[in-house]
Amino acid sequence: MVSWGKASGAHARIVGGTFGWYLIGLVVGVLFIFLAGGQAIFSVLTQPTGFRNPTVLLAMIEHIVIVVGIGCAAGCVISSLGVMTSMLKYSAELHADEIRATGDMLDLQPIGPSKVNVPSNVKVCASCGSENDVSGADCDHRGSRLGN
Repeated sequence: MVSWGKASGAHARIVGGTFGWYLIGLVVGVLFIFLAGGQAIFSVLTQPTGFRNPTVLLAMIEHIVIVVGIGCAAGCVISSLGVMTSMLKYSAELHADEIRATGDMLDLQPIGPSKVNVPSNVKVCASCGSENDVSGADCDHRGSRLGN
């Protein structure tokens, strides 16, 4: 069973990863907004009375809205994918560590041909595990030499 300490550690890593991905998404969104629409935004903010033609002003505002929308969407998609990735990664690591620890506690060993109850008239090939007649010297399946 997962201890509270391990669960809290995984939770802290998930929260840290989430925060990091939110920052990355924010930076990508803001960079997109300023690289794609920075000039239009700067023009509208610095010269609001300079636009005498309402059609030009509406076109600039439309461009700004589209750029901001695309930038926000890109940032949200990157953030969401990063958050999901962080959650999956750190929770999977926690479960894998727990499974490894459980396997170590149980001292699980693979069962090979030597641990299986074999009838006395059968020899088991050490290479492939196939059963052979006791009178044969070689494996019927692979042809390798059978032990005594």
